[in-house]
Amino acid sequence: MVAPYFGYQHYWASRVRSSVIYGFDQVTNTAYQSGSTYHKSNYVATNLIWNVFGSLNVGSEFLYGWVKKKDNSSVNAPRIMFSAKYDFNFMRKPD
Repeated sequence: MVAPYFGYQHYWASRVRSSVIYGFDQVTNTAYQSGSTYHKSNYVATNLIWNVFGSLNVGSEFLYGWVKKKDNSSVNAPRIMFSAKYDFNFMRKPD
């Protein structure tokens, strides 16, 4: 099995950042497995996150993945996601 995964994060400004992610997975199939058995997949994602203030972050992400089966049939799945996150950690951070 092979499964590398890479990611890079870039800050456009002090409160705006993006990430690009790529992942790949491939297994060695046997002759006894059916043609519909999973063989390999690819995954790509990119996002834009804005730290509005304090612990509030909002952003959007585009994800695209595709899978190939042993019989060479394939399917893909593009997705768009929007998110908001607030961290309720009230512990004081060191100066």
